[in-house]
Amino acid sequence: MEVLKGIADTFRFAWRAGPKNFIMGFGLMLIQPVALPMAAVGLRGIVDNAIAGEARTAVIWAAVVAGLAILALTAEHFAHIFYFKTAEDMAALIERDIAVLSNGSVGLEHHERAEYADRMALIRREADRAAWGTVSSLYGGVAIVLALGVTGMLLASLNPWLLLLPVAATPPLLLGRKAELVAKAARTKAAPATRQANHMFALLADAGPIKEVRTSGLEQEVRDRQQRSWNAASAIEVRGENMATMLRALGQIIFGVAYVGATLLVVRSAVAGERTVGDVLMVITLAAQVNAQVTAAVTMLQGLQRTASLFAEMRWIRGVVKQQLPVPVDAEAPNTMTDGITFEDVDFTYPGTDEPVLTGVNLHIPAGATIAIVARTARASPLSSSSCAGSTSPTQG
Repeated sequence: MEVLKGIADTFRFAWRAGPKNFIMGFGLMLIQPVALPMAAVGLRGIVDNAIAGEARTAVIWAAVVAGLAILALTAEHFAHIFYFKTAEDMAALIERDIAVLSNGSVGLEHHERAEYADRMALIRREADRAAWGTVSSLYGGVAIVLALGVTGMLLASLNPWLLLLPVAATPPLLLGRKAELVAKAARTKAAPATRQANHMFALLADAGPIKEVRTSGLEQEVRDRQQRSWNAASAIEVRGENMATMLRALGQIIFGVAYVGATLLVVRSAVAGERTVGDVLMVITLAAQVNAQVTAAVTMLQGLQRTASLFAEMRWIRGVVKQQLPVPVDAEAPNTMTDGITFEDVDFTYPGTDEPVLTGVNLHIPAGATIAIVARTARASPLSSSSCAGSTSPTQG
């Protein structure tokens, strides 16, 4: 279900990026899945007519095969021009949506949630890959489905049992889907350590923080923490990717057995005189195409799953942001402040937690006064400041 939602989101983003480029690229990508399987039929015609001494017919079939090959390669080439433009515009849309989700909210409560920070770290990591990989996976996925359908019909015309060869693509796809789920779980588990490692790197790389780090003599400590966090995140992700690789390899082995069986079935028929040499060549060519299609399908499914995961994280963040309601207006703001700002029994608890960080705050700040807010924790001071500015709503008071 999540993959289907991700595909739907991809269609919407690609359409928003530019309907013309999307349609043109999509249409051109659908030519190759039909042209290449039909070229296998042409190869059969070349071989069978050459063996039968029909040189004229063999030459005609050769011209047809050459034309189909040129058509397939040319269509794919020009499709890349359109879908690269779509991917470029789509990347800008995704980045804009992420910026709006992060900074276009009513309040700032979501920035205080660790879960939000982890999910946003995943989104930022995947956003650069998402647009380019998504458009490629979407176009390629539809093309592969069409190619498997055409190839399956051609194989079934020779022997109904050969129709099982495209069906044998199911185990690699299912195992590939499972592999991506395993890899995603590893990336999610490693997100806190990755975020910490990136934060430590920023402390050492940015001009502002590095001055304080060097003044305090903490360069080695920050480097050590960054290395530990990075190693911890890498270990988690490597374990996940290794497990995912084994699952994908198992799927390819299962299909490889079916591939060899299909080839032997037709070769046996040819030896018995039931099939021609052209039929054998056609089946070998189509089986090779199915093998390439299955390999590509596993990769495409992986890309679509990663994109679906990205859009799922964006939907979660969008839901969190939408829960924030503006502070109800119970009085008009004065043109000139004459009295000041008053806190009465103000409490605050961070979203997703139970322990309050501010309790029983009673304070009057006179108009025109300059104050300094000092708190026991590093988080309480900016919290008090944001409460004054109205960016953070108190739990009560």
